[in-house]
Amino acid sequence: MRAQTLIPPFAHRPLVLGRRGMVAAGHPLAALAGIHVLLEGGNAADAAAATAWTMAVVRPHASGLGGDAFSLIYRRREGKVVGLNASGRAPAAATVEFFRRRGSGRIPESGVLPCIVPGAVDGWLALAERHGTMPRQRLMAPAIELAEEGFGVSNRFAEDVAAHGTLLAKQREAAALFLPQGRPLQPGERFRQPGLARVLRAVAEGGREVFYRGPVAKAIAAFCQREGGLLTEADLAAHVSDWITPIESTYRGHRILEFPPNSQGLALLLALNILEGFEPGLLQASPAEWLHLCIEAKKLALADRDRYISDPARVEIPLAELLSKAYGAERRAKIDPGKAAPEVQSGDAWPQGEDTTYLAAADAEGNLVSHIQSIFSSFGGGVVAGETGILLNNRLKAFTLREGHANRLEPGKRTMHTLNPVLVFEGEAPVLAVGSPGAEGQVQILVQVLTAFLHGGADLQRVIEAPRWRNDVGVELLVESRIPRAVLAALAAKGHRVRRVGAWSQTMGGVQAIQVNGAAGLYLGGADPRREGYAIGW
Repeated sequence: MRAQTLIPPFAHRPLVLGRRGMVAAGHPLAALAGIHVLLEGGNAADAAAATAWTMAVVRPHASGLGGDAFSLIYRRREGKVVGLNASGRAPAAATVEFFRRRGSGRIPESGVLPCIVPGAVDGWLALAERHGTMPRQRLMAPAIELAEEGFGVSNRFAEDVAAHGTLLAKQREAAALFLPQGRPLQPGERFRQPGLARVLRAVAEGGREVFYRGPVAKAIAAFCQREGGLLTEADLAAHVSDWITPIESTYRGHRILEFPPNSQGLALLLALNILEGFEPGLLQASPAEWLHLCIEAKKLALADRDRYISDPARVEIPLAELLSKAYGAERRAKIDPGKAAPEVQSGDAWPQGEDTTYLAAADAEGNLVSHIQSIFSSFGGGVVAGETGILLNNRLKAFTLREGHANRLEPGKRTMHTLNPVLVFEGEAPVLAVGSPGAEGQVQILVQVLTAFLHGGADLQRVIEAPRWRNDVGVELLVESRIPRAVLAALAAKGHRVRRVGAWSQTMGGVQAIQVNGAAGLYLGGADPRREGYAIGW
């Protein structure tokens, strides 16, 4: 008999208040792991690391040991923000010529070929080692237990597995894990990952050396080579995460701190610079006009993203010029308030997937972490690295083979990432940590959330639950069915090709956020009911 869950898939979430700490994550068990760390005296970095390890277990199709991660860390005592780039690089054998010789002229979306070096493990370890206070064994304990003992399959997870059943059935290890007895995991079943548990235990005991140079590295590389992939032991051994300085701009009196390239965080700042010149009252007075302006600003921002953003170690990116208010005004002038522009983006259309998860953590000292991690597409390349239980990413697919393009494939290069964690400040005081999965939709989702939040008028949870739109190609506009029909008619009159989706579509992301109310000494946590997000505070 099929088990039924008691909670509807799209139940509303409360606005959660806490005085001593807060964790907002893409799964309740992950948020709980982080909160337990805070209760035991850990700080925000400890909580974020514990939550990240746990997310790799409870949402393995969205992030994991086979993927990448980015973090922004605010240290209250120092009064500054640092970033951690834990994204991997292309294997040494990954060349344009290799893929052209294969005859297809493109990078495949599935299998082992599109796998880059997984950087997340090094990032999670580095985050806690530099900014945390607890040993990795403690921070990894919840993830190990959940991988060994299992956890209940939710409706959402079961739906995601079923939707990718054809992909998962192609590989024996993936099918054995996610399609037991030849059918997808069912709601209410217990899901165990013994291979992943063994790897987690090994890393907890031996650290990064085990994963990047030791037995885990050897197992991953041997699997990839056996299956015709490009990743080698040397590629894994060469990996290093980087500590970076965030980029920032301002929007209506607030500082918006973003992750620099190779992240697409620049595109969010570009869009906000464009929108800042429009009348702020439009959001409430004329929703259709405001939505139109947001959509058009997003098109311009992503066009610049596709032209400029890649690995800053390999290409020159004119950050100062792109972030200037003068450039924002120049781009703003290209928007026709009465007409939707045709496709203005350049570059290849990337595959979309529910490929990412975001979390935020805050502690009693006022420290904040804004963190995001991913394996690119849902279930990555659809392959599990042998007995390790690790789903491998397919991030190489984000590169292009086009001559002269900033994001052209090169060995050892980092690709442009859609991942972009955000921190918002008012002067020197933190106000918000926020982020969302959604691949191509991340910037436009965050534009909607940030403008609604910073223009005022609604609490954080209402902002997160408000109906959303998404525009990926040309004038095609996906909208949640809760947006009023009068607004949709006005958008259609401007040339947007409107298509209604569900009332709570996971295509529209999964926003988690922590607001800081310094005057009251409180944290306010919000989480997105479109997926499995939960905020927990104390």
